[in-house]
Amino acid sequence: MADGSDREVTQADQNNINSQWSLFFKDLDELSSEYEQHRSTNDIAVTENLTIRLENAVRALQSVSHSVSYTYKGAVLEMVLNFQLMFWDYHCPS
Repeated sequence: MADGSDREVTQADQNNINSQWSLFFKDLDELSSEYEQHRSTNDIAVTENLTIRLENAVRALQSVSHSVSYTYKGAVLEMVLNFQLMFWDYHCPS
């Protein structure tokens, strides 16, 4: 039997999901900023760290792209491409 408490749990779950998505995209935004900041660095440790984090970001975006609604799928796939380009920029510098 559904009562008001079921609806509150559902709303709490939705709030938690929204919060997790928000943190996920905030982390990606911060990573993108770090990429821009350190783009031309010669520091091997920074480059290796960013390469690993960018690769993880690509994998994370690829893994969630199938569960995103059609409305946002194009934007997420574009993000995948952008982070792949950042990864390859670090992984295979010219």
